[in-house]
Amino acid sequence: MKKDERINGIIKRFTTDDIEFFDKNDLMYLYNSNLIKEIRYVSNLVYSEKRMDFINDEFRNGMNKEWGCNQFTKFVLLLKSSSSFPILCAEVAELNTLCFLLPKNCQIIWGIGTDESLHKGLSIDIIASR
Repeated sequence: MKKDERINGIIKRFTTDDIEFFDKNDLMYLYNSNLIKEIRYVSNLVYSEKRMDFINDEFRNGMNKEWGCNQFTKFVLLLKSSSSFPILCAEVAELNTLCFLLPKNCQIIWGIGTDESLHKGLSIDIIASR
């Protein structure tokens, strides 16, 4: 797949009607990016853990092992839940805490969306670029 086609797909997925805080113009910089990595974590609800626990653990483990976050300067984070089990303020606060783990002086854009297939779960989609 060509770079422009891939970026068009990313922008389309991140700017649907069920996503708040993103505008197509927010993501146009991707066309000039040299390196783009897409990451997605979906919570697997276990009765003993909160929805964000799985995402928090995967994010922390993955940022160094899987995708080496220090090589990126811009991040787009999209947190999604179903409309029946919406994102809670405490979960947004945990997302904010995760942002502090990213490289100092990086640019971060984040938004909230709806995905009915998640039922009680939560997902985070990350676009890391430089």
